[in-house]
Amino acid sequence: MILSKNIAQLVLFFCLFTLNSLAQNLPRKVSFGAALEKVENGIKLTQVFNNTTANEAGLKAGDVLTKINQKEIKNIPQLVDKIKLWKVYDTLEFTFIRNKKTCSVSGLAKSIPKETCKYGTTIYGEVPFDGGYLRSILTMPSSVKNPPVIFFMQGVGCASIDFYNNESSIVKLLIDELVAQGIAVYRIEKPGMGDSNNKTHCLEMDYDLEFEAFNEGLKTLKSLKSAKGNILFPDSKIVLFGESLSSMTAPYLALKHKIKGIINWGGIAGTWFDYYMSLQINQKQLFGVNQEDIEKNYKKLKPFYTDYLVNNLTPAQLKQKGYSELVDKYFRADSTWAGLHHYKYFQVLNKRNSLDAYAKVNCMVLSLAGKHDIHTANTQWAIDITNAVNKLNRGNASYELLPNTTHHYYKVPSIKEYNKLRRANKINTSYMKANFDNDIPKIIANWIKSVQ
Repeated sequence: MILSKNIAQLVLFFCLFTLNSLAQNLPRKVSFGAALEKVENGIKLTQVFNNTTANEAGLKAGDVLTKINQKEIKNIPQLVDKIKLWKVYDTLEFTFIRNKKTCSVSGLAKSIPKETCKYGTTIYGEVPFDGGYLRSILTMPSSVKNPPVIFFMQGVGCASIDFYNNESSIVKLLIDELVAQGIAVYRIEKPGMGDSNNKTHCLEMDYDLEFEAFNEGLKTLKSLKSAKGNILFPDSKIVLFGESLSSMTAPYLALKHKIKGIINWGGIAGTWFDYYMSLQINQKQLFGVNQEDIEKNYKKLKPFYTDYLVNNLTPAQLKQKGYSELVDKYFRADSTWAGLHHYKYFQVLNKRNSLDAYAKVNCMVLSLAGKHDIHTANTQWAIDITNAVNKLNRGNASYELLPNTTHHYYKVPSIKEYNKLRRANKINTSYMKANFDNDIPKIIANWIKSVQ
C-alpha cells in the first residue's frame, strides 16, 4: 500500500513537471516572517512564523527590531519598503532589544514558504498581466485522474490568497476540503498581491482591471498542458466559483469563455448600488436596529450613494456637495473606500448588472446561500439569479439554502447568538474552523459530478 502511494505521488510529480516549469518569470518573494507592532523604541515582533527569514535568523516573538544592516528602522512602512528590496540569500544583520538588552544576529534572506495540501499537490505558476505577472496557485488532488477544476475567485478587497502562513484560514480549509472531494482548485492573486509583480496595485485599480486579471487567469488555466502536451482542463471540466462580489464577475466571464458552470457563494443580484442600498435595510434589521432608525439612515445615505456610485462624484466633489461627514467616515486619505478598494473601483463596478449577464449565460449555475449570511442579509439573491438563468435556459440553474451558515463558510446557532458573538469579539479563526460547514464541499462536489 505504501509503495502504491509513493508511485502515485511520483507519477503526479512527473505529470505536473510541465506546470511547475511555467513559473519561470515570477520568483517567490522574500519573507520576513513576523507579525509587527510599532512601539516607542522600534518594531515589536508579536509573532514569528516558521521557515522564514526572521525565524531562521533566530528572532523571537517579543523582540523589538531597531536596525537592519546597521540602518535604523523607525516605522513599519519603512521596514516593508526594505523587505521589498531583499533578494533570496542576501546577508542581513538584525539589531534588536530582547529582555532589555541590545543584541544582533545575522542570517540569509529566505523565500516565502509554499502552501501545502495533505490531499494533493500545490503548484505555483504565473499569469502574464499588466506589464508583469500575477501569481497563480493550482492544487491538484492526488486521488483522482483528470479531475474537474474550480477557478476560485475571491470576493471584495485587497488581500493575498496564498495561505502559506495561515493553515487555519477558513478559505484554505474550504479549498483543501474541495481537493479532498477530488476537485482541483485554481486561484490567482489580485494585482500587486502576494508574489504578483505588475504595474498597478490592487488598491489603485478599478473594477475593469480586476475583471481583466480574472479573464487572463482563466485564459491561462485553459491553456495549461500535461507533460504529454494534452490540455489539462477541457472546457467541460472548468467551473467558476464566484465568492461574494465575484458572483458579479462570473457571468461576464462565462459570456466570454466556454465553461461547464458557475457556483456562486454569498452573491449579488443586480447592481452594486442595488445591493448596497438593500443592505442598509436588510442587514440592520438582522442587527436588531429599530425600523424608524433604519428608515432615517436610509434616507440619509441614498442621495450620498447615488452621487457616489451612480453620478460618479469624486470624494472631493462629494465633500463640496455637503457630504463631508460621510466622506470622512467611509473614505480613507488614499481615496480608498473603507480601505477595500480605490473609490473608482466601485463606480466602474456599478456599471455592471449581474442579473442582465446571468440572463444571457448558457452554462450550469448553482447558487449557495447561507441563511445566516449578514453580508448579503437575505437569500433572495440566489433565487433571483436562478430565475434569471432559467428564463431562457430552463433547468440550467438551481439554488440551495444552507441553514445556520454565514458568509464565511461557518455555522452559528442563530442570528441572535451570532450578533452576541460578534459584539464580544469571539468570532476568530479557531471558532470559524471549529464550526466550518462540512456540507459545503460535499454539495459542490455532488453538483459538479451531476453536471459532468
